[in-house]
Amino acid sequence: AAFNLAALKKDISLLRHCPKRSHGTGDLVRKYQSRISRRHLARLVEQARNLSRNTVQCRITWHHPDIAWAIDGCEVKSAGMDVRVYVQNLQDLSSTYKFNPLITPFEPTGRTVSDYLSKRFNCHGLPLFLKRDNAGNYNARIVNQLLEERLVIPLNSPCYYAPYNGSIEHAQGELKFCLENRRVETVDGLSSQIAAAIHQLNHKSRRKLKGYNACQAYY
Repeated sequence: AAFNLAALKKDISLLRHCPKRSHGTGDLVRKYQSRISRRHLARLVEQARNLSRNTVQCRITWHHPDIAWAIDGCEVKSAGMDVRVYVQNLQDLSSTYKFNPLITPFEPTGRTVSDYLSKRFNCHGLPLFLKRDNAGNYNARIVNQLLEERLVIPLNSPCYYAPYNGSIEHAQGELKFCLENRRVETVDGLSSQIAAAIHQLNHKSRRKLKGYNACQAYY
């Protein structure tokens, strides 16, 4: 398979870059050791760290629920089993509340994403903004039509810059961490474990929320 440089750069952007080192580089070396030299990877990490240090960082804080939501997808596998699903996580950025995710055995089409968002809008109301990346199913015509009809403003991440939608990227990591040792033998079983993990994360006290959990902050 062709080497995916864009995927590597995305992984590098998600590292925790400090002034003199980037945490998590060792895992990247092991992940890509058969496809890129250690020296070349170290050079790319250094470039990303320098950019992070030299760029003026602006952090946006959403003070009220339902102003901005974010959506992103990931593949989730059962530990040690050939069972996997695709999960589209949808999160309110102010409260970090995670809505019931879209779980499918295959990567969903634009129509499936549109139907999912429509159900969430009908259930929870409308955000002002929806943050998303540039995936084809999120930017399908039917999804854009839905957002236009509901007066929801899409905010697309710059290409290859995952930190723009960093909150939902972090949420994906939290979900995978909760599931990393879960061993199930069916898709339905894995889907149930994902739902349980979402419930657990929504009831976790968070310093960002001054000790409240996401459910309390959202509702």
